[in-house]
Amino acid sequence: DAPTAAFMKVFYFELQRGAPRDVALQAAKLRFANSGRDLADPHYWAAFVLTGEGLRPIPTAMKWRSVVLVFFAAMVILLAVVFFNRARR
Repeated sequence: DAPTAAFMKVFYFELQRGAPRDVALQAAKLRFANSGRDLADPHYWAAFVLTGEGLRPIPTAMKWRSVVLVFFAAMVILLAVVFFNRARR
């Protein structure tokens, strides 16, 4: 179980970086194969194969740029409300 968990961490790290599924799987396998440790033995990672479409990256739910934009827009609106409320008094 520990080698599988370690392999999946590498695989999902590559996916989070925006790599297509096939490239992420290849990178994880190469990292393990070239590690020089016990995990370099293919019986730990060779069974992981990609099924379905592997060329497209996995879309993220929301890009960080959108989160930051929404945050700053909310701050501007909040500051405008505070400013206008103080100006009315």
